[in-house]
Amino acid sequence: MSHVVSSSAPIASAHTVKLYPGFGILGSDIPTTGDNGGSPVLNDSPQAGSEYHWRLETAPASGTVTIYPDLTFDHAGAADGAWTWQYRLFEDGVSQGVATVTDTFGVTAQYARPTSDVSTGTWTASTGSDLFDMLDETGADDGDYITTTSASTCEVALGSLSDPASSSSHIVRYRISATGGGIIVRLREGSTTIASWTHNPAPGSLTTYAQTLSGGEADSIINYAALKLQFEAIA
Repeated sequence: MSHVVSSSAPIASAHTVKLYPGFGILGSDIPTTGDNGGSPVLNDSPQAGSEYHWRLETAPASGTVTIYPDLTFDHAGAADGAWTWQYRLFEDGVSQGVATVTDTFGVTAQYARPTSDVSTGTWTASTGSDLFDMLDETGADDGDYITTTSASTCEVALGSLSDPASSSSHIVRYRISATGGGIIVRLREGSTTIASWTHNPAPGSLTTYAQTLSGGEADSIINYAALKLQFEAIA
């Protein structure tokens, strides 16, 4: 099981957990390890000398979440997939807002990186001739890249994925820049566009984007072994 924490708007009140003296557990004592990793509250950058407690705001649609005074939790009985729940955090008795936790069950993370060139147009590689070889690193490396000086489209095939049987947490990441004009990025399956993102104008310096597919976009993927990324430079 994995979890991710992000900011969100308040939803509704449920129950509060606070059994430590004063306002709650000291920030310096919040667990950094456990069955579910460290407390999700660590993502809220707690202060060592402040006291914290939390309240479950919105229960998950699957399974049961139990939160504890030390700001750890259990999420039991959930079906396979990604399920969200929300908590409200209090620092020294003052609400700090609501955060969302996403717990994933029965799904193993997969990564598809470029494996071959489908078309190149006028795009060129900074080193060698293969575009995909400039884009297949596991971490961002601006020392190699692809570039074009005219309006043109290129496409690279992605490595094969297994169907995750889930419509959540499909994320496309890329880095782009342009000295003028824009760039359209498309995720395609064969000749079908699954999703597209237009950056016009494109940023003047290399900028990372992480695009999450909607449930409908993810569900429209039929063959996870036939996905491609397309980059179109526009004037």
